[in-house]
Amino acid sequence: MKNRINLFLLFGILSTAQLLVAQKTKTIALHFVPVYDSTTLELGKKYPSTTEQNWLTFTQFKCYVSHFELYKNRQLVFIDTAEAYLLDSDAPTSLTREIAVPTTIDFDAIRFYFGVDDKTNEKGISGGDLDPGKGMYWTWQTGYINMKLEGNCATVPTADHGFQFHLGGFMEPYASFQPIYLQTQNTTDISISIELNDFIKKIKLAETHAIMSPGEPTVLLSKDAASMFHLK
Repeated sequence: MKNRINLFLLFGILSTAQLLVAQKTKTIALHFVPVYDSTTLELGKKYPSTTEQNWLTFTQFKCYVSHFELYKNRQLVFIDTAEAYLLDSDAPTSLTREIAVPTTIDFDAIRFYFGVDDKTNEKGISGGDLDPGKGMYWTWQTGYINMKLEGNCATVPTADHGFQFHLGGFMEPYASFQPIYLQTQNTTDISISIELNDFIKKIKLAETHAIMSPGEPTVLLSKDAASMFHLK
């Protein structure tokens, strides 16, 4: 009986030790930096337009990034448990996100989505960054808004020269969330720039200045939005 107890205690100690080893993690900080023409974005600032020989300002930029994965030699080595993170230029602390990964993980690439994927949308409304109170949810039929980009440009033919791009939609054939794959180094600090000019320069704001619902134009613009993300 005594030997059984000692054996039980030994197994308990070994299991605890294994659990402690398994729980050893390192923190990877993801720093997202919205920029316009390589300059850190300032909401309300008047910028010279690089495409229409005029000026534009940004009054709002918010977007979701979701389902982060780490890869080594194109092989998946880690999946983050968080469904989505909301990045908001008006809330600087939201632009840095931390992911805890095992210390043994080695990686050379990161993959994630621009937007909220279909499975998360199908679950309906949630909390945290996915709380509808964040202003990034339409309805159960259309789901979450993947990006809100708003501002003004002199060439927009409206009274206030305003433009609004609210991109979303998760149902086929108008699923707008897009995969992003970036090569990186095995480091605990990763900086990713979001170059808004990569999006703006593909649009003629004088002709297209308001997208507010799912559809084919939204899907095409979402692909352009995903191309804004670059490793710094």
